[in-house]
Amino acid sequence: FGWKGKGTVSYLLSTTCEEFIQLMGEKIKQTIAKEIQNAKYFSVIVDSTLDFSHVDQLTFIFRFVDPDWHVVERFLAFEPIESHTGESLADCILAMVDKMAFMAHFWNMVLDRFQATSQQLQRHDIDIFTATHLISSLQDFVAAQRDGFEAFERAAMNVSGVSLCYKRDIQRAKKRKTMADESAEPDVLHDGRDQFRVETFNVIIDKLTSCLQHRSEAYKHLTELFGVLFMPENVDITASADALSASYPLDLDKSLADELTHFRSFILFVTLPVTNCEGERSFSKMSRVKNELRTRMCQERLQSLSLMAIESELLKELRPAKKCISPILIL
Repeated sequence: FGWKGKGTVSYLLSTTCEEFIQLMGEKIKQTIAKEIQNAKYFSVIVDSTLDFSHVDQLTFIFRFVDPDWHVVERFLAFEPIESHTGESLADCILAMVDKMAFMAHFWNMVLDRFQATSQQLQRHDIDIFTATHLISSLQDFVAAQRDGFEAFERAAMNVSGVSLCYKRDIQRAKKRKTMADESAEPDVLHDGRDQFRVETFNVIIDKLTSCLQHRSEAYKHLTELFGVLFMPENVDITASADALSASYPLDLDKSLADELTHFRSFILFVTLPVTNCEGERSFSKMSRVKNELRTRMCQERLQSLSLMAIESELLKELRPAKKCISPILIL
């Protein structure tokens, strides 16, 4: 992105480099947030220091156990603070956690969700518990869209630019001949909007929900039996472990419940932070990114550059350069 000299044509905007930095920073942040959500248990390390522009920066380090049973500490962000009281720091931490917690038209939304779920189900290392959870989650998502007809209708009207009028409303009403054995009461006629909602939209939702329910029930028994091995929070470990060991008495001991309970305690133990070294290292990186020559650097640029500097190994694994080009071209 350097200046190549007079007469050299460049088709890059002045903000292109900043967009690359921001997109790569967001990609790293999303990856770290996903790791933390998958870990389920985590602790937060916070510390603060003044940068070269005399802004009090609070660093956030998250400590958790990854799927390979390695204890990991990830830097997530710097946040400017104005107070060091316990209430202020607690509010800042809660706001940061809320930002981590990660949908357009009906078919785009539903098909995107189906595509994402299908890709996960096709992984060679997926287990039956995860597969059942994915199908159940997709079923709940589709069922929830049944009450969103008005929102989809407004979005479709805004994009298409057509007036709020259905074909049935501008057609001549059909009159059915009344038979001799029928009552003289007139038939109930729906307008175009209600007819589309009842005969098309709701039918699609109900059919998708029914198919997903049928697939989910096929794995329900195995999930209930082996689900304890994944230690979900809402499962009684003792009762579930006893049921599993009773189903396979030659392969599993009756002490399985105690072993799983001790294993959960061990995960909580190794999640506890011992020192604040990672927080101090983040301040060292921050002093290099925002030095005395860059005191007017905005907070968003500081966040992105610090993420790429501190989590450089994760950045190399992501290889986000190709993924960042498409969003910039779209913009």
